[in-house]
Amino acid sequence: MATYKDRLLNVLQTSRASFPTIPSIGSFPTGSFTTDGTDGILATVTPYILWMLLFIFIVFLVLIIINYTVYPIFNFGDNPNALITVPQTQWINSWPSCPATGCVETKSTNTMATANYSLLFDVKITNPAPSTTTSNTFVLLYKTPSPTPLTSFVNLGSVATPDPSLIVAYDSLASKIIVYLTTQMNGIAALQVVSSECIPSVPYRIGIVVSSSLVELYMNGSYMSSKSFGGKTVAGTDKDYIYSTPNTYSNNVQVANLFTANYVVSSGEIKSMGGPALTA
Repeated sequence: MATYKDRLLNVLQTSRASFPTIPSIGSFPTGSFTTDGTDGILATVTPYILWMLLFIFIVFLVLIIINYTVYPIFNFGDNPNALITVPQTQWINSWPSCPATGCVETKSTNTMATANYSLLFDVKITNPAPSTTTSNTFVLLYKTPSPTPLTSFVNLGSVATPDPSLIVAYDSLASKIIVYLTTQMNGIAALQVVSSECIPSVPYRIGIVVSSSLVELYMNGSYMSSKSFGGKTVAGTDKDYIYSTPNTYSNNVQVANLFTANYVVSSGEIKSMGGPALTA
């Protein structure tokens, strides 16, 4: 009868072939699995492809680090002085040409979605003095499904109206650009308001971004303010048009150069569009 020592020696002397072979970490298969050799070629080439992809990833990682720490290499819309410009938003220019006095009751060439859209336009307040006709608030731009311009803007800024669902106005008393966006919840309409100061006779490029839960205001590429309305839905339709200032306010403001995009753009994309094309 074998002793405990003999049994232990027998175990240690067992052939390695009796144990399953565990492949080493990082090894790649090199054998052929079919008679035609197709899988064998694929298995041989795979390691080189993986190493090449890893090399490319490391190179781009180094370039990105250099871009943000040493010298700008890529222009993602926020650095026009960079060496390589990455393509950004394809804006649709709806008002390619307007009279010297600006676009009046001019409709966008494309329709806009209910939410998740962006727009840019140029504006200059040429005469900030209110009158009995204009009151103290001038409509600069609005969003509506109507195929023709609207003529009535009753209770502007005090009552939420599903149409127009978006109004951009100038308050001559506060000297501010104001965005009024109508939202709805449980059948009740409400106004979401964002604003920023505006100096008369100075041209501005106004940027507005409306997502499903946020409205943002930009001026000359810079972020100015925003308003969150999570849980509420944006009023309007998926076939709305953008109209320039009504004829009533044409002697007070100059509006031109509408650019639209039917999705939420980044702040860098807005900045890359530069300043207004209007002259001071």
